[in-house]
Amino acid sequence: DAARFAHKVAAVVRAGLINIALGDSYLIWVDADTVTHSPVSEGLVLSLLPKQDELIAWLDRKGNYPECGFYIINLRHPAARSLLEEFQRLYTSGDVFKLSEWHDSWVLAHLVNTVFRAKTKSLSGPGFETSHPLINGPLGAVMDHCKGPRKQLGRSPITDLRVERTESYWSKT
Repeated sequence: DAARFAHKVAAVVRAGLINIALGDSYLIWVDADTVTHSPVSEGLVLSLLPKQDELIAWLDRKGNYPECGFYIINLRHPAARSLLEEFQRLYTSGDVFKLSEWHDSWVLAHLVNTVFRAKTKSLSGPGFETSHPLINGPLGAVMDHCKGPRKQLGRSPITDLRVERTESYWSKT
């Protein structure tokens, strides 16, 4: 599956490097199997952005690698370019196969936490304690990540929720 994950990595890296060259501040990645079910306010987006000293804002999980269906890279962070270049290099050189796992979430966590030892921002909220932090955290108010078998359902089942959601999207069965 490393080749499958390499496509996402290539897209993230290309967009990130282009946006660094343009002088942009952030790269927001959203997986294609993410449904935006409610309007996303400017205030919500601004609340998600990493601070100046944080390399990435992501959906971290207790005792596990992050959920990388949504994350924001701080392109103005001193390590941003190096992070993107190393992310790409691991896949294009084959060095990814020297790591314990080869999927983008694990590799990105390895780079951020072990190689760069960078400060991060959690977007998980109470979702940190779950396997599906997007829907169980602040982003669940506006998005649903239909990862894996959820693609066939077109949504995450209500049984994936570990927090109370009041949005109309979540009241549908």
